[in-house]
Amino acid sequence: MEEYIDIHSHILPGIDDGSDNIEETIHMIEVARNDGISIIIATPHYHEGRYKKR
Repeated sequence: MEEYIDIHSHILPGIDDGSDNIEETIHMIEVARNDGISIIIATPHYHEGRYKKR
């Protein structure tokens, strides 16, 4: 089986419009691996001011 690299993934839990929790992230990784993806690059959205400390 060929191996692939996912260069655009919203896999980090609770960061943006991707995974809601670690369990979902683990499932996403398992599905990706079964589809031949061996490397995943996390590409979360940047929301200015969203993560600033108060």
